[in-house]
Amino acid sequence: MFWGKKDRPQSLDKQVTRTLSDTAVRQHVCFSGEVQGVGFRFQCQMLAEEIGLTGWCRNMYDGRVEAEFQGERQDINKLIAQIRNRRYIRVSHVEITTIPVKQDETAFRIVYRVQ
Repeated sequence: MFWGKKDRPQSLDKQVTRTLSDTAVRQHVCFSGEVQGVGFRFQCQMLAEEIGLTGWCRNMYDGRVEAEFQGERQDINKLIAQIRNRRYIRVSHVEITTIPVKQDETAFRIVYRVQ
């Protein structure tokens, strides 16, 4: 069945509706290794939605994948650990920087263009 945007059930929107806790963090993460052409961004989005994280990820011109994850620190660590164990993905190095939290973000998305 096809729904218009107004008629679409809430469950299909894939938005995180929980409020940010006082302990929520946002981390900028760069993954190196065999991370492009192996479904990395799709897997990242699936895991983030499953765990309840918001943010984005994108390919970089130098062969790495860059992402920002927002949520509880242990949930971000869980995603990083799980993405390292996915089939075909070979992460050789991870760089993590903590950055300011964004209050108005409601979903995790794949960004298709490096800015």
